[in-house]
Amino acid sequence: MVIKIKNLFDGVVVFFQEHTSFTYQLLFGLTIILGLVFAVPTILYGAEEASTDTPLGVENQVSLSSVSLTLIERGYNPETNYAEIFLKVNGNLASRSKLDLIAGEEKNQVEVPAKIIRLTENYYTIQMSSIPNNWRNIIIDIAEISENDSAVEILDASKLFENFGVKKEKDKAKITQSQIYFNRKKVSIDTQAKPQNETMYLIKCLDMEIEESTKFIKNNKEAIVDFNKKIKTIEDEISDIESEKKYQTATEIKQAEDRIQSKKSTISDIKTKIESAKESNIELLEKISKLEQQKADVSSKE
Repeated sequence: MVIKIKNLFDGVVVFFQEHTSFTYQLLFGLTIILGLVFAVPTILYGAEEASTDTPLGVENQVSLSSVSLTLIERGYNPETNYAEIFLKVNGNLASRSKLDLIAGEEKNQVEVPAKIIRLTENYYTIQMSSIPNNWRNIIIDIAEISENDSAVEILDASKLFENFGVKKEKDKAKITQSQIYFNRKKVSIDTQAKPQNETMYLIKCLDMEIEESTKFIKNNKEAIVDFNKKIKTIEDEISDIESEKKYQTATEIKQAEDRIQSKKSTISDIKTKIESAKESNIELLEKISKLEQQKADVSSKE
């Protein structure tokens, strides 16, 4: 391949030396140099796969049949060629449904050993090992597998030999598939990532829920402060309108009263939001307490 490119390049150079001016030769030379800068890596190492990736967060949910999956944390350990992904399942799997997967590395065209572990009803982790050193993009084909609930047939004497010799086919499971893309350029390096038992993964998930709940409480408190500032501003506006009424006509006073009532209605709506934020924080504090209790119970069994 390299020899062919060199021969072609030499032929084109001779042509331009014989038929073009020095200026055109110079411009052509610059064009060739720039072209090689971008082309040589592709020729020598193969074309770079598209930077397809499934990022963290609810905006990038992976949809299946009855549930959707949110990636909440992931990491790759280059020292051990191991990677893992934490998933939150939104929705409820049917009683006879499960999640399963198979993974493959795109550049090397090889299967990557992978498994999915159920931690709770809503949390799963994906483990991937023996990832090629020069990997670029791992495609995880994840599926929701639902077993069909066949109706139980009641048999009586009237049905003797009715279907004699007929092979009964087993109902096929319903399979819904989707993909999770794990791109090397987008995934964080985590040299601490390593396979752990289900208890340790569960504790990590509980810690993440506690951390997220704490963030919610902080955001709600900030919102309450902001809401109170808005109320103060609106109340000052109402006072200004009230002070102007003694200089207004009857019609202007009527209009002023309408504006005051509108602003009071806005204050009422804001106060409702404040109460909602306070109630949410009470519930979140209770949630954190329950998570801490669950974490302690799980740790004691380890």
